[in-house]
Amino acid sequence: MKIQGGRRRGFKLQTPPDQSVRPMLARAREAVMDLLATTLPGAAVLDLFAGTGSLGLEALSRGATHAVFVERDPLALRLLAENVERLRFGAQARILASDASAPRFPADVSWAFGIVFVDPPYADMRTSEGRRRIAVTLADLARTGRLAPGARVVLHLPGPSPIEEAVPEGFGLLDQRIYGSTQIAILDCPRSSPC
Repeated sequence: MKIQGGRRRGFKLQTPPDQSVRPMLARAREAVMDLLATTLPGAAVLDLFAGTGSLGLEALSRGATHAVFVERDPLALRLLAENVERLRFGAQARILASDASAPRFPADVSWAFGIVFVDPPYADMRTSEGRRRIAVTLADLARTGRLAPGARVVLHLPGPSPIEEAVPEGFGLLDQRIYGSTQIAILDCPRSSPC
Protein backbone atom coordinates (compact mmCIF):
# COMPACT_ATOMS: atom_id res chain seq x y z
CA MET A 1 0.00 0.00 0.00
CA LYS A 2 1.26 3.47 -0.95
CA ILE A 3 0.42 7.07 -0.24
CA GLN A 4 -1.53 8.17 -3.31
CA GLY A 5 -1.25 11.94 -3.33
CA GLY A 6 0.37 15.03 -1.94
CA ARG A 7 3.90 15.61 -0.61
CA ARG A 8 4.59 11.93 0.20
CA ARG A 9 2.97 10.43 -2.88
CA GLY A 10 4.43 7.03 -3.72
CA PHE A 11 5.78 6.27 -0.21
CA LYS A 12 5.10 2.66 0.69
CA LEU A 13 3.40 1.98 4.02
CA GLN A 14 4.31 -0.90 6.30
CA THR A 15 1.41 -3.34 6.80
CA PRO A 16 1.14 -6.62 8.73
CA PRO A 17 2.23 -9.66 6.70
CA ASP A 18 -0.81 -11.64 7.89
CA GLN A 19 -3.38 -9.05 6.69
CA SER A 20 -4.73 -8.70 10.25
CA VAL A 21 -5.37 -5.03 9.50
CA ARG A 22 -7.90 -4.29 6.74
CA PRO A 23 -7.00 -0.98 5.10
CA MET A 24 -9.43 0.92 2.90
CA LEU A 25 -9.20 -0.01 -0.77
CA ALA A 26 -6.94 2.31 -2.78
CA ARG A 27 -9.72 3.48 -5.11
CA ALA A 28 -12.05 4.15 -2.16
CA ARG A 29 -9.30 6.05 -0.33
CA GLU A 30 -8.64 8.15 -3.43
CA ALA A 31 -12.36 8.93 -3.78
CA VAL A 32 -12.58 9.96 -0.12
CA MET A 33 -9.57 12.26 -0.44
CA ASP A 34 -11.08 13.82 -3.57
CA LEU A 35 -14.34 14.47 -1.70
CA LEU A 36 -12.38 16.08 1.15
CA ALA A 37 -10.02 18.06 -1.09
CA THR A 38 -11.30 21.48 -0.02
CA THR A 39 -11.47 20.51 3.67
CA LEU A 40 -8.05 18.84 4.07
CA PRO A 41 -5.64 21.79 3.80
CA GLY A 42 -5.02 23.12 7.29
CA ALA A 43 -7.32 20.61 9.03
CA ALA A 44 -6.62 18.71 12.22
CA VAL A 45 -7.44 15.04 11.62
CA LEU A 46 -8.54 12.28 13.98
CA ASP A 47 -7.96 8.73 12.72
CA LEU A 48 -9.95 6.31 14.89
CA PHE A 49 -9.19 2.59 14.58
CA ALA A 50 -6.12 3.82 12.71
CA GLY A 51 -4.48 0.48 11.97
CA THR A 52 -1.20 1.32 10.27
CA GLY A 53 -2.32 4.90 9.57
CA SER A 54 -3.15 4.93 5.87
CA LEU A 55 -6.01 7.44 6.13
CA GLY A 56 -4.42 9.91 8.52
CA LEU A 57 -1.05 9.74 6.74
CA GLU A 58 -2.72 10.30 3.38
CA ALA A 59 -4.46 13.35 4.89
CA LEU A 60 -1.14 14.71 6.21
CA SER A 61 0.45 14.18 2.81
CA ARG A 62 -2.36 16.22 1.25
CA GLY A 63 -2.11 19.22 3.57
CA ALA A 64 -3.67 18.42 6.95
CA THR A 65 -1.72 20.18 9.71
CA HIS A 66 -1.98 17.59 12.50
CA ALA A 67 -3.23 14.04 12.89
CA VAL A 68 -4.03 12.03 15.99
CA PHE A 69 -4.03 8.27 15.44
CA VAL A 70 -5.95 6.08 17.89
CA GLU A 71 -5.25 2.35 17.86
CA ARG A 72 -4.88 -0.38 20.49
CA ASP A 73 -3.46 -3.38 18.61
CA PRO A 74 0.26 -3.70 19.52
CA LEU A 75 1.43 -4.81 16.05
CA ALA A 76 -0.59 -2.09 14.29
CA LEU A 77 0.80 0.50 16.74
CA ARG A 78 4.39 -0.55 16.01
CA LEU A 79 3.85 -0.38 12.24
CA LEU A 80 2.00 2.92 12.56
CA ALA A 81 4.94 4.42 14.46
CA GLU A 82 7.31 3.15 11.75
CA ASN A 83 5.12 4.68 9.02
CA VAL A 84 4.98 8.05 10.79
CA GLU A 85 8.77 8.02 11.16
CA ARG A 86 9.50 6.90 7.59
CA LEU A 87 7.20 9.58 6.14
CA ARG A 88 8.77 12.21 8.44
CA PHE A 89 5.47 13.28 10.01
CA GLY A 90 6.67 12.96 13.61
CA ALA A 91 6.14 16.67 14.36
CA GLN A 92 2.58 16.58 13.03
CA ALA A 93 1.40 13.21 14.34
CA ARG A 94 0.36 11.89 17.75
CA ILE A 95 -0.26 8.20 18.35
CA LEU A 96 -2.57 7.22 21.20
CA ALA A 97 -2.64 3.60 22.36
CA SER A 98 -6.30 3.62 23.34
CA ASP A 99 -9.71 2.15 22.64
CA ALA A 100 -10.91 4.13 19.61
CA SER A 101 -14.54 3.89 20.65
CA ALA A 102 -13.70 5.89 23.82
CA PRO A 103 -10.47 7.78 23.07
CA ARG A 104 -8.67 9.52 25.92
CA PHE A 105 -6.81 12.61 24.82
CA PRO A 106 -3.83 13.94 26.76
CA ALA A 107 -4.01 17.56 27.93
CA ASP A 108 -1.66 18.78 25.20
CA VAL A 109 -3.96 17.50 22.42
CA SER A 110 -6.49 20.31 22.45
CA TRP A 111 -7.46 20.56 18.78
CA ALA A 112 -10.99 20.53 17.46
CA PHE A 113 -10.86 18.07 14.57
CA GLY A 114 -12.09 19.12 11.14
CA ILE A 115 -11.91 15.58 9.74
CA VAL A 116 -12.52 12.30 11.55
CA PHE A 117 -11.84 8.91 9.96
CA VAL A 118 -13.74 6.01 11.55
CA ASP A 119 -12.59 2.63 10.25
CA PRO A 120 -13.60 -0.01 12.84
CA PRO A 121 -13.30 -3.77 12.39
CA TYR A 122 -15.95 -5.02 10.00
CA ALA A 123 -17.10 -7.63 12.54
CA ASP A 124 -18.11 -4.79 14.89
CA MET A 125 -19.93 -2.89 12.17
CA ARG A 126 -22.02 -5.88 11.09
CA THR A 127 -24.00 -5.65 14.34
CA SER A 128 -26.52 -3.05 15.48
CA GLU A 129 -24.66 -2.77 18.78
CA GLY A 130 -21.38 -1.99 16.99
CA ARG A 131 -22.98 0.67 14.79
CA ARG A 132 -24.72 2.29 17.77
CA ARG A 133 -21.40 2.36 19.65
CA ILE A 134 -19.90 4.40 16.79
CA ALA A 135 -22.83 6.84 17.00
CA VAL A 136 -22.17 7.25 20.74
CA THR A 137 -18.45 7.85 20.08
CA LEU A 138 -19.22 10.56 17.52
CA ALA A 139 -21.84 12.17 19.75
CA ASP A 140 -19.30 12.25 22.62
CA LEU A 141 -16.71 13.91 20.38
CA ALA A 142 -19.27 16.58 19.44
CA ARG A 143 -20.46 17.07 23.04
CA THR A 144 -16.92 17.55 24.36
CA GLY A 145 -15.95 20.10 21.69
CA ARG A 146 -13.56 17.78 19.85
CA LEU A 147 -15.23 18.47 16.49
CA ALA A 148 -14.70 21.75 14.65
CA PRO A 149 -17.76 23.55 13.23
CA GLY A 150 -18.77 21.81 10.02
CA ALA A 151 -16.50 18.82 10.71
CA ARG A 152 -16.53 15.95 8.23
CA VAL A 153 -16.69 12.33 9.43
CA VAL A 154 -15.72 9.47 7.11
CA LEU A 155 -17.22 6.09 8.04
CA HIS A 156 -15.81 2.91 6.49
CA LEU A 157 -18.35 0.11 6.81
CA PRO A 158 -19.06 -3.27 5.26
CA GLY A 159 -21.48 -2.75 2.44
CA PRO A 160 -24.31 -2.85 2.31
CA SER A 161 -25.12 -2.38 5.98
CA PRO A 162 -27.65 -0.01 7.54
CA ILE A 163 -25.76 3.18 8.25
CA GLU A 164 -28.50 5.05 10.11
CA GLU A 165 -27.60 3.42 13.45
CA ALA A 166 -24.05 4.79 13.19
CA VAL A 167 -25.16 8.39 12.56
CA PRO A 168 -25.78 10.42 15.73
CA GLU A 169 -28.51 13.03 16.02
CA GLY A 170 -27.45 16.36 14.53
CA PHE A 171 -25.18 14.84 11.90
CA GLY A 172 -26.12 14.81 8.22
CA LEU A 173 -25.26 12.29 5.53
CA LEU A 174 -23.37 14.17 2.79
CA ASP A 175 -22.32 11.28 0.58
CA GLN A 176 -22.54 7.49 0.50
CA ARG A 177 -20.79 5.15 -1.91
CA ILE A 178 -20.26 1.41 -2.36
CA TYR A 179 -16.96 -0.04 -3.60
CA GLY A 180 -17.31 -3.81 -3.86
CA SER A 181 -17.87 -5.03 -0.30
CA THR A 182 -16.95 -1.63 1.16
CA GLN A 183 -19.27 1.24 1.99
CA ILE A 184 -18.04 4.79 2.55
CA ALA A 185 -20.25 7.41 4.15
CA ILE A 186 -19.33 11.04 4.72
CA LEU A 187 -21.17 12.85 7.49
CA ASP A 188 -21.14 16.48 8.48
CA CYS A 189 -21.84 18.12 11.75
CA PRO A 190 -23.92 21.20 10.90
CA ARG A 191 -22.55 24.53 12.09
CA SER A 192 -25.76 25.14 14.02
CA SER A 193 -25.33 22.00 16.15
CA PRO A 194 -23.06 21.55 19.21
CA CYS A 195 -20.25 20.21 17.00
